[in-house]
Amino acid sequence: MGDPTKFRYLREYYAFHIVFACLLLSELFVFFYTMQRGSRIQTVKRDYGTKWLLYGNFAVCLFISIYSVSQAVPAQLRNLVFSPFVADIGTAFIAAGIVIRLSAVLTLKRAFTLHVQTAVGQPLATSGLYHTVRHPAYSGSILSLFGVALALRNIAAVCLVLSCSLICYSARIRVEETALKIRFGREYADHKRSTCGLFPHIHFLAYAAMRGTFLKRGKP
Repeated sequence: MGDPTKFRYLREYYAFHIVFACLLLSELFVFFYTMQRGSRIQTVKRDYGTKWLLYGNFAVCLFISIYSVSQAVPAQLRNLVFSPFVADIGTAFIAAGIVIRLSAVLTLKRAFTLHVQTAVGQPLATSGLYHTVRHPAYSGSILSLFGVALALRNIAAVCLVLSCSLICYSARIRVEETALKIRFGREYADHKRSTCGLFPHIHFLAYAAMRGTFLKRGKP
């Protein structure tokens, strides 16, 4: 990770490390931001340990990404890499993930927590990114972790990071959505039907493109 020869240009090396540092700082910000919430707010906690699952996933994914480019890894695996230009895409994904996660956190403000809980009088979030995606903070985290692995270009690390993240966040989402159903009932059920879980469905775009093609063909 600290070897500039893993990048095509020195500017890519510095860009990655700056964005990576921003990722760590953003997570520290989220951690302390949520800690400022006092015990004065009456809440119902239904976390079931998934907070620690996400902490563990974050640490494990970073370890996998960094370890995959170290000399401790067999050369056959270490040299199984993407093309150099992929590093730029990975760095961009990290930055995009940070922006998405922080935007989601700041949209919820004091309603955002690192553990699953619902507060008395808490409204259902449907504005901003939550208008389209139910869990944009998780989308941002997955995108950033995937971006770190992609920036370091090891194919095995990218596959492992993506698999671990999807498994861990899927477990977290099941717990969270159960809690939200209990708290908001039909309101959340309606919101769920009109939104995506983590990422906007790509097949919606494909459907729109196909529909537009057919309409054009049908014109005289």
